[in-house]
Amino acid sequence: MLGSSLWSAIIFSWLHSVTLKLLLISVLTASMDIQAAETAKTITIGSPLNSPPFVFEGEGRGIEMDLVSAVIKKMGYHLVWRHLPPKRIRHQVMQREVHVGIRSQYHPGDKLFYSKPYIHFQNVAIALDPKVEVTSIEDLQKYSVVAFQNAKDVMGPDFAKAVTKCAVYMEMPNQMKQIETLFRRRSQVIVLEKQIFNHFREQFDRKSEVKFFDVFPLTPYSAVFYDKNLRDEFDRTLQSMVPAHVRN
Repeated sequence: MLGSSLWSAIIFSWLHSVTLKLLLISVLTASMDIQAAETAKTITIGSPLNSPPFVFEGEGRGIEMDLVSAVIKKMGYHLVWRHLPPKRIRHQVMQREVHVGIRSQYHPGDKLFYSKPYIHFQNVAIALDPKVEVTSIEDLQKYSVVAFQNAKDVMGPDFAKAVTKCAVYMEMPNQMKQIETLFRRRSQVIVLEKQIFNHFREQFDRKSEVKFFDVFPLTPYSAVFYDKNLRDEFDRTLQSMVPAHVRN
């Protein structure tokens, strides 16, 4: 028969082993709970492609990204950026592949939820040819025009009507390539946000005289959500951080 001291040693060793296993299970369970909580508190945001100074793709910064990031973080969420062509952003929100899409405008009849405008863009018509004159939106129909993707959807009916009559009209998701069409004389007029043009211009011809035509009203942009409660929380937080009169 085993002595009492040996039995005690065996029992102690068994209890010690069980305690370690229970401790390990507890640690793993807590870790999984934390990871699950972190995942639940992470929001994926669909953003347009590289369009400095508003969006610096791959760098997680820019005027627009910084503003939206600040709002989402104040709401208590972590965030992940996903850069997409503008036409895909709304579709991915509809498919619930991203929680939020930025730089969006309301589409009549859809079932998504749009925030109050958080930013306004000053879009302009830009030309190099001294013979080009754009004194009204209607004048665009005289020229070959390259605009940013979704321009016909967000620039209003007068713009859509005018560019339908252009001999050549294109929309491009890559705004650096859009600007390139102007400097390579592949388009007579381009339409985009003035600060985006000024940022990319440094990579092209700095000496040519550029003509800006301010014929468009400010373009408001909202964030789009598939979750109404999340949209409402975004609006409340945005208003508390950036009052409407400042955003306008």
